[in-house]
Amino acid sequence: NQGIGFMSPFLFSCKFMLVDLLNYSKKNEQLYNLRDGKIVFKEHLYDIDDTVVGYYFAVESEKTKGYFITSAVDTIDPMIQYGVDVDLEETLNKKMKDEKVYYFGVNKFSFGKSGKEVKEKFEKTKSTTLKKLKDEKKDGTEEYKKVEKVQLKSLKKGDKRSPGWDGLLKDSSNGMVSIAATDYKVLSGVDRIYQRSSGINNPNSACGSTVAAMIMDYYHDELGYNVRDNAYYGSWAALVNHLYNEMGSTWLGTTITMWANGALTHVYHTSNAWSSNTVTDAVGNSSKFIGAIDSNDPVAIRFDLFDSGGTSIEYHFVCGIGYDKNGSYTGDLHVAYKDPDNGADNTGTHWFDWTDDDQDIDFAWLS
Repeated sequence: NQGIGFMSPFLFSCKFMLVDLLNYSKKNEQLYNLRDGKIVFKEHLYDIDDTVVGYYFAVESEKTKGYFITSAVDTIDPMIQYGVDVDLEETLNKKMKDEKVYYFGVNKFSFGKSGKEVKEKFEKTKSTTLKKLKDEKKDGTEEYKKVEKVQLKSLKKGDKRSPGWDGLLKDSSNGMVSIAATDYKVLSGVDRIYQRSSGINNPNSACGSTVAAMIMDYYHDELGYNVRDNAYYGSWAALVNHLYNEMGSTWLGTTITMWANGALTHVYHTSNAWSSNTVTDAVGNSSKFIGAIDSNDPVAIRFDLFDSGGTSIEYHFVCGIGYDKNGSYTGDLHVAYKDPDNGADNTGTHWFDWTDDDQDIDFAWLS
């Protein structure tokens, strides 16, 4: 165990990886409650070629718990993903004793004895998904073609050293670094809803409608907008089920266009003064995400098709609630989100590095 308050070398694969988490926590307001915690190495994270691409650490302080996923490759941002008031144990506990953890980006974990085995599992799941779509007479559709093309993709590696490494290892002052109001914002009061809660009719594919329910609740309870929330329908589950139907979601999930249209249909029940906004490629569009948060509009973020660990390839939605423009270095965007899945106790706030994952996401919001 190592205290975050020390410059700590970690020995992995016969070499040292130097990460000064004290300096990082000083520069990131969201990590303040972890800065005196104890950090415990948990897992090597592997790429499909069986090279180590990252490390998973759990953190516990007197105030809360958290986690870090740090890069083992200096051309990837050093802080790929992290969380406060939450860890990833519910997800990683799915790994069998003799398996390794393979990591392909935010919420994209696979388990197996080798990269070859992981790829075989993925291809088998992909074939199962295509067969199910074909049985439903959906072969030839856009969604069928998307599943046909989906592949296991490694984390996006740059061709030069990430400036985050230099910023992370620099000495910093003893106090918290001042963060300008225009550089950091998190929407407080966005409650996390679990998509597999009792009463939800389609728990394996309700992430999109569950994120929408989180947003409707925020609009109603925190901002006082005239929208229908869980109180109108009688329960969280009833609201999620209603939104699932309005979005036309299926077992494969929800497209970003279906999400935007369904969310707009829902707010139109009480007012037609709304509009929907959709970005189908996040690359180069970070300012639109920031603009939505600045307008107090939570964002539905959808990750590309992936093997969810079950029997089908699916999309996954999370609820974007904030940003830090200076994550690992000045100008490095980190995004805060709540995850409707991956465990009943997964209630904390997660963060991910935008540039590591922007090629795999699209997003939408209401205004």
